[in-house]
Amino acid sequence: MCIASNLGATVDVNSKAYGDPIFAPSTTTYVLEMTTAEAEASGLPVIGRVEAGPRVRIKSDRLEPIDLPVAELAQAWRAPLAQGGGR
Repeated sequence: MCIASNLGATVDVNSKAYGDPIFAPSTTTYVLEMTTAEAEASGLPVIGRVEAGPRVRIKSDRLEPIDLPVAELAQAWRAPLAQGGGR
């Protein structure tokens, strides 16, 4: 969503609040984008928010923090596609 919109995100993944690591390979995880009112009404844990600046910041108590510009993430994501990867 950040790459398509060129907006950023700030995410805080605290394992004490969410149990197992939220991005663990064995765990099925969905990240939903919704308004603040919808998020509060859902009862689901809120792990972050959209930011106007094009940077993705992810903080976790189990992983090194990530703080990268959206443009750099977009380039890394598109590079294999441009090189014909996945054929």
